[in-house]
Amino acid sequence: MLHIDVAIGILEINGGVLFVRRAKHPYQGFLLLPGGKCEKGESFDEAIDREILEETGLTVIEKTPVGYVEDTTITFHVPPYSHTAVYYRLKVSHADYRAGDEDLVLVPFDELFHHEREMAPTNALILKDVYQNNAQSAYRTEVHEKEADIYVFISCQRISFPSDVCNEIPLSA
Repeated sequence: MLHIDVAIGILEINGGVLFVRRAKHPYQGFLLLPGGKCEKGESFDEAIDREILEETGLTVIEKTPVGYVEDTTITFHVPPYSHTAVYYRLKVSHADYRAGDEDLVLVPFDELFHHEREMAPTNALILKDVYQNNAQSAYRTEVHEKEADIYVFISCQRISFPSDVCNEIPLSA
């Protein structure tokens, strides 16, 4: 079975979180956090920098991994595949974003979970962990002491691990 590695970013800009409105299958029409597949030989860290630049025109200046998702099989895609995704909270050089091939949607923080049914399921789960279990956002408050919690989702059942698991995820080459 095909396996895909994916890097996904949480961009906090202008009082909200930036999403891509997916234009094609899978998840056509859904709000997705920006990111995408790692190219051959590319690390998660390298992929998130490239994908954010391609999809938003923004340059990543700081990244903190906040989630790790492993779906055993994605069956609605033909052929079926499995994927591993690393979610990052990102800080970018400026807030003047521009759309790439797909529309960008800025969802205000206070409306974030009103749009949950429009989001890819694992995106919604990661955002709940970041914003509801971790009430203060590191980049909104500039509090950087707290280490990121790492979560693994297997078929959307969460198993939580302490922050030191981050050292075991091969994020960079």
